[in-house]
Amino acid sequence: MKTFTIAKPISISIDNFYIQVLPFILFFISIFFDSANGYIQEFKGVHLPIGIAFRGFILCLTMKFLLKNLSTLLTLLFWIITILISMAFAIWSFTGRYIDAAMDIDYLFKFVYTFCILFYFYYYRKVFSLEKLIRLVVYTTSLIGAINIFSMITQTGILSYSDKFGFGYSGYYADGNALGVYMVLAVLLCIWYSFYKRNVFYFLLTFIASVGTILIGSRVGIIGILADWGLFLGYFFFFKDSLIRLRWQTRILIIFCMSIAIVYSAIITYETIIQYDNFTLERFSANSLVSSREQLINTGKQVISEFNLTEVLLGKGISGGRFAVASIYDPEEKVKNIESDFYDIILSFGFVLGGLIILAQLFLVFQFIRPFFIKRSRNSLSFITSIGSILWLGIAYTAGHAFFSTQLAPLLGVYWVISNHLYFNHDIQ
Repeated sequence: MKTFTIAKPISISIDNFYIQVLPFILFFISIFFDSANGYIQEFKGVHLPIGIAFRGFILCLTMKFLLKNLSTLLTLLFWIITILISMAFAIWSFTGRYIDAAMDIDYLFKFVYTFCILFYFYYYRKVFSLEKLIRLVVYTTSLIGAINIFSMITQTGILSYSDKFGFGYSGYYADGNALGVYMVLAVLLCIWYSFYKRNVFYFLLTFIASVGTILIGSRVGIIGILADWGLFLGYFFFFKDSLIRLRWQTRILIIFCMSIAIVYSAIITYETIIQYDNFTLERFSANSLVSSREQLINTGKQVISEFNLTEVLLGKGISGGRFAVASIYDPEEKVKNIESDFYDIILSFGFVLGGLIILAQLFLVFQFIRPFFIKRSRNSLSFITSIGSILWLGIAYTAGHAFFSTQLAPLLGVYWVISNHLYFNHDIQ
């Protein structure tokens, strides 16, 4: 007589969801939510809260990690900053000349979201598979690059600088600047992984991601990609690597060939840009790189120099600071960023609260770079996290859009997992 057994229902534990599924949602599913949000907003003129709803859902899933006993300086800084911001909101509401509650709450949401994602990755840092995380970044970054290439070829994407302002597409993302920052840091991991695997397929994915980033047309995107490739290849001039083992003849050949490819790509990019107009080229001139940003920074310094005691401690608030800058820089605009995260933070949060926020960011940079400065942990991957963190900091202070970016937060989480693992284990296994 045959006997039958009833199969047990498949169950996914909570931990498995956070380890296996949530990274996929953060890196892959987010592409479609952000693209849908940007497309509807740009081409249909409808502002649906698609992106906010998606990240609100993620926030609900990860908020519990704020309450986990994570013994890091960043945890302490987060809670001190959160308490001070709560107090500051009340003060800004009573003393500020201009308050836009929606703008302030949006910034606070990004702040909390970023820390939730960082603490989530840190909590599971010992059980994540480094190679799986990096491979996920490679696949999704190349997908974003492919979407941007497609949007430019078909001319269906969102223009980075509108019809009047030259070359560049940001796929279907509403914020091309934030996308550029993300891609520059993500492509670094793509480059490393393609050399680590020595596989034509991964080199192809990295090429697609690199081209897609250049096509954004921003200074961050174009200069950042050239820096990514140049710095990575330069590493092999000075260091013998334990993860990517190459004979010196092979290293010289690769560096020579890739240098030619970089120069050729720069020429092709230049020729592509001048087919549109001179605006993009003007943005890359020495004058343009400094003048417009310098004017904004000088305006910000003027506002900061007139701080009263309360503003020295807690700043003018997000909307209050932007209103103050706009009233001097361009009265026709209601609000205006300085577009340098350092000055924007001091303007919005003052020297005390803003200083704590900057300290939290510097703590992360220290976490990312420290494995490279320990001999036993020094390898091409720890070099990548170091260079990525320095580029992140440099972009933040020269171009803005780098701190508290909801798109960038998961990638910073991956950087933290990698650097922590290398610091204590010295390899990727």
